[in-house]
Amino acid sequence: LGLAEAESDLDDHVAAAEVYGALIDQLGIKPVPAEPTRREGMESLLERYERERQRENDVRALQYATLAGSLWPLPETPPETLLALAMGHEAAAKRLVGDEADALEAVLAGTGDPATRLEIKRHLLRAASYYALHAEAFVVDDIDRHRDSLWAAAGLFDQAGDTAEAIRAYASFADVAKDDPRYPEA
Repeated sequence: LGLAEAESDLDDHVAAAEVYGALIDQLGIKPVPAEPTRREGMESLLERYERERQRENDVRALQYATLAGSLWPLPETPPETLLALAMGHEAAAKRLVGDEADALEAVLAGTGDPATRLEIKRHLLRAASYYALHAEAFVVDDIDRHRDSLWAAAGLFDQAGDTAEAIRAYASFADVAKDDPRYPEA
């Protein structure tokens, strides 16, 4: 873990990814080694994710979030990792679109490069799915976080053109958000 963190701090992200990958493989061996724990590995990776997000390096940030996500089977993935994955994929989609305000709608409507369109849709759908999973983690404990993540998931499903999932997410939002100002739009 220390070597991976040092490589990342030295901005050698290829070497950091390799060492984090080896650590993840080691943590997957039964019995799990006492140190470091999966949670410590996740926290380290999410710190690097956040640092790269602040540097506006969305590609590298998503790589760290993806590594953090690989520490857990999907049903056991902690909410902070789900949120990092959701935000990372959303940022990746926006990066592919560029700075134009209407570019996302134009790309998804069928204009532009088909490979880019597919890549944008893939990122949007993954982001929406991770937001939906994040929402489920807070269905009992934090209704505001639950609603915010549901709203984000619904909007991203809608942008990606997955009408059925967008309707499902908006309906779930409407069921729990009658007092929310976004309720009429849902």
